[in-house]
Amino acid sequence: MNRSLKILLFLLFTLVLISLMLFFFESGMRNNAQASGVSIENTYCFASPLKARAGGAEKIRITCFLINEQGAGVSGKSFKLLVSQNLAIEYQQATSDALGKVGADVASQSPGQFPLSFVFDGHVSGQKITASFY
Repeated sequence: MNRSLKILLFLLFTLVLISLMLFFFESGMRNNAQASGVSIENTYCFASPLKARAGGAEKIRITCFLINEQGAGVSGKSFKLLVSQNLAIEYQQATSDALGKVGADVASQSPGQFPLSFVFDGHVSGQKITASFY
């Protein structure tokens, strides 16, 4: 073979090898990002009631459903509320059940609106809920 053909084959082989390495590296990173099985985009949370009396006597129940890409609940995943101010948090179910359900009650000694964020199995959700106490 002549020299230019050898160089061309070497470059082609190198390009294919680099492409395969990048493909496997990228797919491994994607699997790590979804290692928990929970789809942050499909997961939803809500509060009930929307308002409660301050002073600690009334509570607002926060319920979340941890859902995977196929729309099924994901069991065995941890759940944590992130609060910006002092709220009493009582976890009713800090680990998801077969339906992906988790929940906590929150209460406040003082009136106000309190934004809540969520962490599911170490992944922060972009969804926020406001707990209102009067």
